[in-house]
Amino acid sequence: MLGPSDICDEELQEKLPIKLASARAGNVIGGGDWCQNRLIPDIVRANINNVSIETRNPNAIRPWQHVLEPLSGYMHLAKKLTKSSKYASAYNFGPFSDDNRTVENVIQAALKIWPGIYHENIDASAPYEAGILKLSIDKAQSELGWYPKWRFNTAITKTMNWYQQVYNGANPVEISLNQIKAYKTA
Repeated sequence: MLGPSDICDEELQEKLPIKLASARAGNVIGGGDWCQNRLIPDIVRANINNVSIETRNPNAIRPWQHVLEPLSGYMHLAKKLTKSSKYASAYNFGPFSDDNRTVENVIQAALKIWPGIYHENIDASAPYEAGILKLSIDKAQSELGWYPKWRFNTAITKTMNWYQQVYNGANPVEISLNQIKAYKTA
């Protein structure tokens, strides 16, 4: 059985009929995520229910990015892999380093678009989470020529607009397709 570290082994890659790579994304946001204990869906649910947004760690720094960013990176990598095995490696797809923001930054930006209730309330009984998570996208930039298109504020705006429009009765598929078109032309 092959393990994750075997995927990028050059000798093994030459023997395989297909080329494999490993890709990792940062903290992904975007319309359609309704999971529990995820920041944006929690903000949306709190706004819909007119209750205060609860957070586990408002000072945690994360590499927030719109879901279309890593998807474009994965597709870019897949195209490169069809042309050459030199791309059979590990890549990170995330935001520019200056778009790493705190949980509280995300909440404040989201509330500018869809106002709601928030009071900092750190839950001391919450499970441990790393204070800072970041991704280096240098390799994806230099080897693949991939760069993020939507900066932090655009990612938050597109995400919150998606939820607001769906809440107000818009078709989620149409909104998503329009956002994909906007992303492709950015």
